[in-house]
Amino acid sequence: MAETKHPAYTKFKCWMSENGITNEDIGKIIGKSKFGVSQRINGTGPDFSAEEVRKICLQYGISADAFFVANKVS
Repeated sequence: MAETKHPAYTKFKCWMSENGITNEDIGKIIGKSKFGVSQRINGTGPDFSAEEVRKICLQYGISADAFFVANKVS
């Protein structure tokens, strides 16, 4: 099993599924393979860069806060 490098984007993954958006669709936006997108979403590869998040949010009209920013309460 692949080692987790960062928390998975579970909420984003669910949103993608609900909206019929594939890893390949996201890959085309950020210039990565569907495998590279899968690794980012599942937390087993590099994290999304700020530029990648910006491109995704602009393309789909979503908020980075809703899907990419961890909600931590101290």
